[in-house]
Amino acid sequence: MADVFISYSSVDRSVADAVCASLESNGVSCWIAPRDIPAGSYAAAIVKAINDSRLMVLVFSSSSNKSPQVEREIERAVSKNKVIYPLRIENVLPSPDLELFISSEQWMDAFERPIEPRLEIFSRNVKQLLSEASAPDRPRLEDVRKLTDNEPRVTVWTIVAAILVLSAFVTALSTVVHLLKGGANSFSIAGGATQILLVLLAGSTFLTAGRKLLGRSWSRLNSLGAARVWFVMSILIIVIALRVVLPGLGARYLNYKGDLEFAKDQFDDAISNYQGAEAIKYNSARSRLAKAYFSRGLRLDKMRAYAEAAGQYQLAIEYDPSDYAASNNLARLFILQGNPNRALSFLNNLVQRLPTLPVDVQYFIFKNLGWANLELHNYFLAENQLNWALIRRKGAAAQYLLGRLYDEQGRKAEAKQQWDAFIQSIQTSSKSEEEVEPDWPARAQELLHKG
Repeated sequence: MADVFISYSSVDRSVADAVCASLESNGVSCWIAPRDIPAGSYAAAIVKAINDSRLMVLVFSSSSNKSPQVEREIERAVSKNKVIYPLRIENVLPSPDLELFISSEQWMDAFERPIEPRLEIFSRNVKQLLSEASAPDRPRLEDVRKLTDNEPRVTVWTIVAAILVLSAFVTALSTVVHLLKGGANSFSIAGGATQILLVLLAGSTFLTAGRKLLGRSWSRLNSLGAARVWFVMSILIIVIALRVVLPGLGARYLNYKGDLEFAKDQFDDAISNYQGAEAIKYNSARSRLAKAYFSRGLRLDKMRAYAEAAGQYQLAIEYDPSDYAASNNLARLFILQGNPNRALSFLNNLVQRLPTLPVDVQYFIFKNLGWANLELHNYFLAENQLNWALIRRKGAAAQYLLGRLYDEQGRKAEAKQQWDAFIQSIQTSSKSEEEVEPDWPARAQELLHKG
């Protein structure tokens, strides 16, 4: 024999199970279909369970309002003079067929979600009804009304706590979205999970278990509502602090990973991490990205993949306009690709910054300036610039280009002198080979042979 028979529509099965669990956790035995139907006739089991129960709980909704089976169960309970205590989970009124048996003074509303806090109150009401029902007679309506009137109402504290929880949720969501701009990695996942867990902790204060724990932990406050507000506010402060701190830490983490990959010459992985750092916190990784793109461009340059290398140098300049090495190398590639005018636009910008650049860099700038003007047949400018380059350093590339310039002007003896110096430079210094194009040594030998 069970204390309570639970009547419900199959549509509301999950709510009915929750009602049953709440009642049984409060010491009220329940009969609920199909769990408690033994082998045999379904209808007979229902009738027997209603007859044996002391009270009927009706999970009342739009579905149960239209259910013929629920109506038959209600009629049976009324015929046996059973107490009916509805839990209204939707804001609907009883149909004409049920209105006769259900009074608005006898039901309890549980529209808000989560429903668990209301179920705890409902279970206490049911226990009180059972304890007062010494006979199968229906308890007085005044007693039921008193039970309902004693239920906690929505207070200002509740509204404030709900607003604070919502604020914490919005802040946490903003943090997660911001961290994920840098990609899904261990830091972004851990940081986002921490924020979400804090929000769930704040929201748990609206659940029965959370309220009990809160009441014990904040017992010095007389009001549970005030305790909830202070607790949620504390969590909100932590969430906001993490929102400020986590992006910077995430950027530093990705920069660190990128530095490790860069040290291994794994430029693709390094760039991926630097891009993530920049996406999280603007400008935090721009100089690193410029350095990584330049290094990748240099690798492609040495492989003679000039078009791809030019693209990498341009990206390096985009992230760091002051990257003189990328600008100079890009100018050289434009000359090789037959676009000396475009090369001059980059080189002339570098000339304006010449006093701030190292002497070795000045050599390469003047060498490329002379080369670009040589391709444009601006021989006077080209000769001056190549000689300026050689003043700064006796470089093989400038010697070759100056020899070519003299040859094109018919100054054969001077051309031969420069090519001899060029051949000697590349034979005595391995570094000289790095600055010359692959076909220049053979071309110089050929021209010397021709005389």
